[in-house]
Amino acid sequence: MTMPDTIIYWLWRLVKAIPEDIIKGLIASFLILLIIKLVNKVKFLTSKIKNIILKLFNTKIEISTKTTFIESPDYHYTTIRRAENVRSENSNDNDVFLLIIAGVFVASIVVSFFKEYVDYISLFLKWFGLIPLIICILFLFVISISQEVQKVTVKFIAVSIVVSALTLYYGLNLREMATTMSATITDGRNLFASVYKIFGVFIGVIQQLISYILLLRVISVYIDRKKKKPIQSVRRFIAKTKQFESVMFLSIIVIFLSILSYAFTLEAVHKFLLKQ
Repeated sequence: MTMPDTIIYWLWRLVKAIPEDIIKGLIASFLILLIIKLVNKVKFLTSKIKNIILKLFNTKIEISTKTTFIESPDYHYTTIRRAENVRSENSNDNDVFLLIIAGVFVASIVVSFFKEYVDYISLFLKWFGLIPLIICILFLFVISISQEVQKVTVKFIAVSIVVSALTLYYGLNLREMATTMSATITDGRNLFASVYKIFGVFIGVIQQLISYILLLRVISVYIDRKKKKPIQSVRRFIAKTKQFESVMFLSIIVIFLSILSYAFTLEAVHKFLLKQ
């Protein structure tokens, strides 16, 4: 199997990892939006017929063309840096050797823990990826009723669909991944390859946190809009997570972490490490 074939197969398994009902709901939402846009552009339909069609489809879960998009507030907070004492210590060869031994034992413990509790970790990853997708459907429902949406909410929906697919993929395939892992200290090559693969899953979890940060930002922006008296902690969080409003930043970090996680968990890479 060539590398392009492997990547395509991996992407297909990612799509299959997303629950069918959620995929149907999201596809239906975007199809309804497309239908409304087409109806608005059709000239031979009378305004009365258009209104009936638009009312019919506007009762569905979707972001319509008439939805009002709300910008997030732009707050600035200065970061106070505390002075830290920097100490330089000379390390000798014995210290390095002890660190390597300690690292091997820690790696063995991590792999053993992973293999023993793989079912619980798998269940956690499934819900960790599924919750944002469920919230996406709820947000689309709220948007269809209120006809207004914060721009950060749209970004949360877009990012969650992508990153949650990877998390669900790991959740569904974790047991299979764990079958080739070894926690034996004497089998250093397989131990290293196992830690390598676990680190790839960990990168996927870090990527999923982007979705939850965006969710907290959605809630924070909403609270800031509705509260007459400003809450400084909420505004500080909005200021601290300002970079998550950037489409360029989100695109780069999601693509980078996805590729990195893929490279660490790809079975072909795992086999290659064992052959070296």
